[in-house]
Amino acid sequence: MKMNDSINKKMLKVLAALGLTLGVAGQASASYIYASYTGSQQGVTIRDLSLNQITSFNTGFNIDGIAAGQNNDLYVTSANNIYNYSNSGTLLNTMTFPDAGIRYTDITVSGNSVYASYTGSQQGVTIRNSSLNQTFSFNTGFDIDGISAGQNNDLYVTSANGIYNYSINGTLLNSMLFPDPAIRYTDVSVRDGILFASYTGSQQGVTIRNLSLVQSFAFSTGFDILGITAGLNNDLYVTSANGIYNYSINGTLLNSMIFPDQRIIYTDVTLAAVPEPATLLLLGAGLLGLLGASRRKTA
Repeated sequence: MKMNDSINKKMLKVLAALGLTLGVAGQASASYIYASYTGSQQGVTIRDLSLNQITSFNTGFNIDGIAAGQNNDLYVTSANNIYNYSNSGTLLNTMTFPDAGIRYTDITVSGNSVYASYTGSQQGVTIRNSSLNQTFSFNTGFDIDGISAGQNNDLYVTSANGIYNYSINGTLLNSMLFPDPAIRYTDVSVRDGILFASYTGSQQGVTIRNLSLVQSFAFSTGFDILGITAGLNNDLYVTSANGIYNYSINGTLLNSMIFPDQRIIYTDVTLAAVPEPATLLLLGAGLLGLLGASRRKTA
């Protein structure tokens, strides 16, 4: 009897410890970096947060923008097309706009909505569901280089030396024009109330701003940035030529990966949080079953 009580107490301690983990396990996710590339090869590389490659797949076309989806998938833009892939490289869906004069320049995902910027014969933003059916679009009147979903049913876009904040119904909420017209904001990313925008031209680097577009910090990289995404640990990732770089938000270079083939160009980058199997939940359920059986035997 004492032995069984001892076992039960030990198992309860294990379950208590697991309980702390299980509260997280139900929502557990692994984070990855997805980067698109063109040049001598065309496709997507999937890497861990230390920039070690996990896998990659070929698309056969140049990608302008990339965004992580909500279901272990990703969306990319190329010319007048938007494509939806699984993270294993399976093509799930595609949408080709009938006007070949349209070019989708960048893409972002929030919830079940996909937002893509376009230029060419028209200039603006298309809003689509996860199946790529359009629900709304609006005109901006200027070419957009980068787009990011905000946190309040809004969007941020970059164009030339400006950053613009729109509601998802196309109302201009706020804008910021840098006084030097030689500056070009190439991409933008928003996370946890902070906006990150990359710039090139007379200067090359990253500006960090609040959601009202007031700058809090900026740092130089010394190279042109094509894509930027906010990280999870007060950091960010940028792409330039054949390199992917990880910086802290104070501008310290934390890590970098230079692909040996200089003909590769990483065109964009996004952060993906991929749900993991709740194996700990199954383990906990099994232990609870064992504990119940033990208690029945000693009753």
